[in-house]
Amino acid sequence: MASVRPELEFLPARFAPSFHVYILEENGERLGFCSLISVDAETIELHDLFVEPGRIGQGYGKQLWSYAVKLARDLEYRRLILTADPHAEPFYARQGAIRIGEKASAAFPERKLPVMEYPLKRSNC
Repeated sequence: MASVRPELEFLPARFAPSFHVYILEENGERLGFCSLISVDAETIELHDLFVEPGRIGQGYGKQLWSYAVKLARDLEYRRLILTADPHAEPFYARQGAIRIGEKASAAFPERKLPVMEYPLKRSNC
């Protein structure tokens, strides 16, 4: 973890004013967080979605995902993009995101990370 700390450390000064962070807490315990960054007028990036390792598999990731998608729709973006940890790709695929490419990890350039997209268009139903 120490080798990837600079890449994963949250530093608010790094981000644009159109940066949104949501922290999920229950009974005063922080369970996870997600963050969104505006890319352009139509696209927002899910920059982070993190669940405390001991809480994975309890529905908190889905709760954070749902919050992020709702916020992105409320802000009237048309698509959400993300770069996933390879182990998290199946989670995002289950949510409806599709792989559109890959990119090298900043911490480990030989490690390829899936780039995924999720359309935010509302249904007419």
